Amino acid sequence: MGRIMATGPEPIDRPEPPALFPRPGLCEAAGLAVLALLAAWFLHASWRKWPDPVVDAGPQWYDIWRVSLGAAPYHDFLWNYGPLSLLFNGLLFKCFGPGMMVLVAANLTVYGAIVLLAYLAFRAAWGRLAAFAALAVFISVFSFSILNSVGNYNFATPYTHEATHGLVPSCNSRCRPVRLSDTDINRVSRIETSALRCLTVENETSFHELAKLESGELLVCTSYPGSATLAFLKKLPTTLQFWHFGDSDPEGFDILRDLRERSDRPFRALHMQWRSAGFGEHLTPCERRLLQALMESVTMQTEQDCLRQILNEGNKGSYEQESLGTPKSQKWPFYD
Repeated sequence: MGRIMATGPEPIDRPEPPALFPRPGLCEAAGLAVLALLAAWFLHASWRKWPDPVVDAGPQWYDIWRVSLGAAPYHDFLWNYGPLSLLFNGLLFKCFGPGMMVLVAANLTVYGAIVLLAYLAFRAAWGRLAAFAALAVFISVFSFSILNSVGNYNFATPYTHEATHGLVPSCNSRCRPVRLSDTDINRVSRIETSALRCLTVENETSFHELAKLESGELLVCTSYPGSATLAFLKKLPTTLQFWHFGDSDPEGFDILRDLRERSDRPFRALHMQWRSAGFGEHLTPCERRLLQALMESVTMQTEQDCLRQILNEGNKGSYEQESLGTPKSQKWPFYD
């Protein structure tokens, strides 16, 4: 997504509320120390009690050992996962010798990277306190758990190394959605962005699929916009192109109307048209009335043909955003 920069603050007539933590830097350092002690304690309590040597970890170790001796996965033995983690662990055995603690040392290094990146992600999205709480739960519940007679589901000797290694790039995603509150937005006078377009997206699933593309567009996840969304949109540069990508049903178009009227931004519809479906949902009387009202709205004149087609067809067709599937291109407008 495009980078944004806020400038301000605006004049505030009322005094600032007291900060939750008077010295946030010191409090954060203390919180990090607590998390480190928590991880050390659970690691000590579970020391060398982690794996299931027969059912899960054992077969993986055996295949890793075979790779270190030159065996080829998928050819010399059956392997159900991708090759990267297997080959990496095989290289560790080749360099340092076979043994559980060789893998444990490597896995704890990966685990440390996961904890650090996850903390930074939570901190960027929800703040220091939320990051501390989330990581405290992650460390105490999910990291070194012994839920039955053996640990098995942990990060020292994981059920499968592929899942553990895969968490590192997912936590390190450069494009992470961020929630902004009324307080955050109202403290600035304007918001600048490197993006050329602002695209509001109705459904959260489609929003996250588009966010993964890192296209450089400014994405905003919203249905009927709340006060924080409206404040954010109104402080964006007027030179931006404003688009809305929503469901192609009466309610989806009503959200588009609401965005136009309440944000004072010239939103255009993206990929919002009636699409044929074998078993499209029939319009309810309430939806028919909503379509009639939308057709009479002065802010929806450019969608007249599409609205009339939905009304004439009598059903909503394939109206959900998800029906378009995953984006076909990383570049605008993402779908053919």
